Amino acid sequence: MGGDGILVTGGTGRVGSGVVTALQGRTARPVTVFVRDPARLGPLPAGVRARRGDLRVPADLTAALDGVATMFLLTPDDPAQDAWESEILATAAAAGVERVVKLSAHSAGCTPPRSFGRLHRRAEEALAASGVRWTVLRPTFFLQSLLLFSGDIAARGWFAAPVRHGRVAAVDARDVGEAAAVVLADDDPRHDGATLELTGPQAVSFGEVAAAVGAATDRAVRFRPLPRPVARAVLPRATGMPRWMVANVVDLFAAIEAGAQSRPTPTLATLLGRPPRTLGDFVADHRDRFAPVPAVAR
Repeated sequence: MGGDGILVTGGTGRVGSGVVTALQGRTARPVTVFVRDPARLGPLPAGVRARRGDLRVPADLTAALDGVATMFLLTPDDPAQDAWESEILATAAAAGVERVVKLSAHSAGCTPPRSFGRLHRRAEEALAASGVRWTVLRPTFFLQSLLLFSGDIAARGWFAAPVRHGRVAAVDARDVGEAAAVVLADDDPRHDGATLELTGPQAVSFGEVAAAVGAATDRAVRFRPLPRPVARAVLPRATGMPRWMVANVVDLFAAIEAGAQSRPTPTLATLLGRPPRTLGDFVADHRDRFAPVPAVAR
């Protein structure tokens, strides 16, 4: 349909919102955030507009793609995510989109793919076959996922996960969003056909996570390995996650245990022009979430 605009999907999430913010000042091209509920966005940077619509409705997406040359593709976890993203890509190609930057998952690069990466790998294959220029971003375990344990840490001083000795080069979602913005704004052919592994600067164990949180909150914090069969049984009740998602989460930790995400790469530092955030940086920024819950006066 012509134009040079950038369309960002998933703009209300932890990565997508970072993309929107980081695009400010990096590009003069018009930026549109495609969301079901624009009220969830809050104030938008200058030059960014919101477009209401549903990614599951091709007509909504086609209308939003008018004047768009580049799309950032981010969809929420879904058991049919591969088929859903394939349909989105077909709609984008038919609308004349020239380039897609897709947020994938590091586990898509395992042999064979693991966890949520199975769905992302099939979507990556659809992207490569779509006829548009493409770049795939594969981040490791997000440091923000540690906030899922913050309630247990704050209340009881310990947390549990289905992993024992595995180490992970966990990455800050804020850095991933900024890196995605760099790739989106830099319309350079060197990014075409590239699959970029985005990691934190060092691999850490979950015992080291506990130690870092303890140091930041001035108390002892313990990590307890949780057997995988137990995790599969208790997590649906404890978290409310559906069983298909729990199965993928447990498999992700199994991949981490096997060393799948233990190798840091220099890619983020190269894209950002600075070192990526560390575990210590993240814990310091979110100290209040991990701090002990004050005793209730009686």
